[in-house]
Amino acid sequence: MNTPLANSKFSNTIVTVCIPSIGHTATVDYLNRLVFTNPGVVTMRRQIRNFVLVEYTFPTDGWAIQSFLKNLTAIFTPDFLSYTTKDVPMFQSDWDLFAHLLESMDWYYSFSDDHRVWAAGEAKLKEINLLAEKLSTVDNKRVVEMYNKRKK
Repeated sequence: MNTPLANSKFSNTIVTVCIPSIGHTATVDYLNRLVFTNPGVVTMRRQIRNFVLVEYTFPTDGWAIQSFLKNLTAIFTPDFLSYTTKDVPMFQSDWDLFAHLLESMDWYYSFSDDHRVWAAGEAKLKEINLLAEKLSTVDNKRVVEMYNKRKK
């Protein structure tokens, strides 16, 4: 119940595109035009220092993601923008996702000497807290029980 769906048809692929801040608006608009020919794509944009990170979440079905990456590499040079891909499981409910995040959390990340481990732990804890806040409006007692049980 608390595991991701095993069938790859039910997973997503996240493509994170890193674009320099200067002139990013036109580039993002162009990428959005490429992406929105594919149904079901979700977009998130963040600013980090001198770069804009745009995340596109594709259903992992092969053709949509391959078409986007082919156009991306054909149009833009690697010294202008870079991208990474990551397959992520889809969960049947937010409760399953919450349980998975709690189980996979490294609760001792703050003791690490490696800043990357600490930063990843902070990011995951923030994600857990945001989801906990959302779910607590539905059933706060269940959120607290799950959180306390998994944190031990």
